[in-house]
Amino acid sequence: MPISVPSGPTSGRAVPPSSSLSRPDSGLVRLRGGLPGPLAAFAACAAALAVAIGAPGRLGAQPAESTEAREHLAASLQGILDSKIAAGEFVGAVFVGRVGSEIVEIASGSFDMEAGEPMRPDALFRLSSVSKAFTSVLAARMIADGRMALDDPVTKYLPGFMPKTPDGQTPEITLRQLLTHTSGVSYGFQETVEGPLHRGGVSDGCARDEGLSIGEEMRRLASVPLLSKPGSAWSYSLSADVMGAVMAAASGEPLQNLMRELVTGPLGLEDTAFHAKDVSRLAPPYVIGRGGKRPMRDPEVYPLGGGKTFEFSPGRALDPEVWPSGGCGMVSSARDVSRLTVAVMALADGTEIDRWFVSDAIAPLESDSGDGFGGGWAYLKAPVKGPYSPGTVAWSGVYGHRWFADPVRDISGALLTNTAMKVLSSDTMDLLAEKLYAYEWADLAGVGPSCCPAKGPVLRFTLV
Repeated sequence: MPISVPSGPTSGRAVPPSSSLSRPDSGLVRLRGGLPGPLAAFAACAAALAVAIGAPGRLGAQPAESTEAREHLAASLQGILDSKIAAGEFVGAVFVGRVGSEIVEIASGSFDMEAGEPMRPDALFRLSSVSKAFTSVLAARMIADGRMALDDPVTKYLPGFMPKTPDGQTPEITLRQLLTHTSGVSYGFQETVEGPLHRGGVSDGCARDEGLSIGEEMRRLASVPLLSKPGSAWSYSLSADVMGAVMAAASGEPLQNLMRELVTGPLGLEDTAFHAKDVSRLAPPYVIGRGGKRPMRDPEVYPLGGGKTFEFSPGRALDPEVWPSGGCGMVSSARDVSRLTVAVMALADGTEIDRWFVSDAIAPLESDSGDGFGGGWAYLKAPVKGPYSPGTVAWSGVYGHRWFADPVRDISGALLTNTAMKVLSSDTMDLLAEKLYAYEWADLAGVGPSCCPAKGPVLRFTLV
């Protein structure tokens, strides 16, 4: 059965922006490239800085006023990235970290290795699964606006989307199950090339997919049996792409329009879209294999072992007409992804539905890593690596990215690289995060623990 989803040119009637979203960088201070500026905006408020002791909770942390502490933070972060680049782990990377109302931005390595061009802080990257965070924030806004509900069936918006279970039943799939990856849908890279998704011509969203529409993608996906009964198990999947199609159908607008009008526009995310807005800033992607670093081919079929592969197509980011994959298809900068983490953390202070997005929404189920899962990202129940608080949410992307958002400490980080796969098994983000959490602990005299404990009293700095 054909599935109708709005698509086509990214123009049309305006969708009223959600009043709950606003630009998160207003009045914030930046530290860039390891060379902190005068931080005049923060210094002007220094006389009003108060120190309090409080129990763990959402702190809205404001770091110490010490210029030395800021310089040490920037230098420490720069050193971590530089050392990883020197060790050959990445070709180039940009990191943006936030502690309360301050942000630090570091770039390292090569933007274009062949041209000898250093990494630029405003580089654009193919997001792969970091796209899912944008899709989830869009879903949160549409649900908050009453356009959809978590327990709505997918068929309310996509009547033809009725995949069957392995035993031939046609179950109801809800938006809640899409957002938590408990829908029973799967990904092609999780099966061999002889698997049903491959046979059905279903795209994972990172391939070029010339001539494929989002409606046809949904039709093909609906023709493939589910892995399991919806709600019975967690399985990473194309659910975010289905969610994107649902939101387009619910609004009557192409997903590109909807994303711009409800998320990227209100948040001032000028670098973010389903294609590169400025090709000169789009970082060339690389892979590291037995022969060392090399530019990614187009297409690049990356072996995952066991007969499984992942298909990249760097050219997808250059095509404004390609179908909008809400799970893999966006382009953005580290700055914009960092801004999005502020919106993600803000959900923790919102309505019951907002808070659901940053909760362990699949309990008692677990993801394949043993963590919980929220409305589109991992929920760290008891982090065993890194300094993160329980309740931190995080995710990554196969093009070489990781992000985290800790609504308990009001700390977040976005690490975007131009080197596929390597960051997924790297400790780089954990090392960078440790420096951010240590900075939160620095007191007015520059004295404090190297990193904050997960439990117990914490130093809180509040501008009044």
